[in-house]
Amino acid sequence: MSTLKKSMDQMMSRYKANSKRIQAAPPNEQLIMERTFSTACMVLDELEGVSVTELAIGILQFCHGALSSEFSQQYNSQLGLAFTDPDKFAANLHDFYSALSNEIRRKRKFPLIADFLGATLRVQSEKRKIAGDNIVNAYLDLSLQTMEYLRPDKDALDTYIQGVSVKGEPLAGPCPYPFSDVPTILMRRKLSSDGEDVCLDEDWENPQLLYAKYGISIKSPQDFARLEQTQRGHCNMAAALLPFINERTQSIAPTKTYDSRYAPLTNLTYSLFDLEGAQRQLASNRRPLPEEGVCIRFDDPTGEIRSLLLMDTQYKNRPYVLYKISFADGDLSGYYDISDAFLYSVLKEGLSQLPHQNLTALLLATYSSLALPKEAVPPLPILFKRAGRPLQVHLPEL
Repeated sequence: MSTLKKSMDQMMSRYKANSKRIQAAPPNEQLIMERTFSTACMVLDELEGVSVTELAIGILQFCHGALSSEFSQQYNSQLGLAFTDPDKFAANLHDFYSALSNEIRRKRKFPLIADFLGATLRVQSEKRKIAGDNIVNAYLDLSLQTMEYLRPDKDALDTYIQGVSVKGEPLAGPCPYPFSDVPTILMRRKLSSDGEDVCLDEDWENPQLLYAKYGISIKSPQDFARLEQTQRGHCNMAAALLPFINERTQSIAPTKTYDSRYAPLTNLTYSLFDLEGAQRQLASNRRPLPEEGVCIRFDDPTGEIRSLLLMDTQYKNRPYVLYKISFADGDLSGYYDISDAFLYSVLKEGLSQLPHQNLTALLLATYSSLALPKEAVPPLPILFKRAGRPLQVHLPEL
C-alpha cells in the first residue's frame, strides 16, 4: 500500500468516526471543527515514521530557551498524544483548542499567546535544521491552528487575528480566500457518505465550478499549490507579527497577501553594500524613524516593487523595525530584530534563499539610508539594479 493511500484511508476512517459530532455543531463551529480535523491529519502525517526518541529530542530542541512553558507544555502534550493515540488526538483536538481559547479569553492572556505564536514562527526559522523538518512542521501546524479560535468575533470567519490592542484585546483583519477550504471539506463529506450525495449538487463532477463559487479560479494542480502557499504565507506572517501589531502598527499587518506563481526579487542585483557593517551601525548608531513610520516609493523598471513601509517599535525593551513591502502581486510583512540582526520573512521558507537574501539587502540598505549618517550608505540607485537598469528609490525627507 502506498504512503498516500495509507494516509487517505486513515484520514477517512477517523473522519467517519467524528463526522456525526462535527455535523451536529452549529454551521460556523462545523467549519472550525473541519479545519481542526484537517490540522490533526497534517500533524499525524508529519509524525508518521518519527521515533519516540526523535520526537522527544526534536521537541526539546525546538522549545528550549525560546517558547513560553505555560503554553509549550500543552502543545508538547498534544504532540505526545498524537504519537501514542492518534485516534484520540484527532477526536479531541477541537476540545483542546476550545478549552485553551476560553482560558485565554477569560484570563485576558492574548498578549501571552501572541508572544508564544510569534516566538514559534521565529524559532522555526532559526532551528529547523536542528529540530528536523517533521517535528517543526508538526509543531507549527498545531500552534497556528490556535489562531482560528482567537478572533474577536468568533463567527466572523472572513477575518483573522492579526494583533493585540494596547488594552490586551485581539485585533482582527481580513484574510485571503477565507472559505477556500470549503470545497475540499464538501468533497471529504461526500467520500465519507459511502456514495450518498448529501452535500454536493450538480457541480460535484466539476470541482472547478465548486471552487469558483467561492471566488477561486482553479485550472491546474499548480493552482491548488499556489492557493495553499498563499494561505500558508498569510497565516505565518500574521502569527510572526502578532506580538508587534497594535493600534499604532496595524498598517504593517498583512492584508493583500502576495499571490503569485513566482517568488519576488529573484532578478534584483546589488553591489558595494556592506551588509554586516550596516547591521553593526544600526545596532549602535541609528536615528529613530518618525512615530507614524515612513513610506518609500520605488520606480522599478520591471514594475514589480511598488513601495516599502517601515516603522520603529519596541518589544520586550528591544528595538525592532517592522516592514511591509508592496509588490504588483501583493504584500509581504515582517520585522527586523536590530539587536540580533535577524530578519523575519516568509521568503526564508522557500526552496531558494535568493529572494530572502535580496529582500534583506534591499530593506537594510533602505532603512540605513534613513537611519544612519548619509556617508554610511552609497546612493541606492547605484547599489540596486533590476533587469540591468537602476532601481529608483524615493526616500522621504525626515
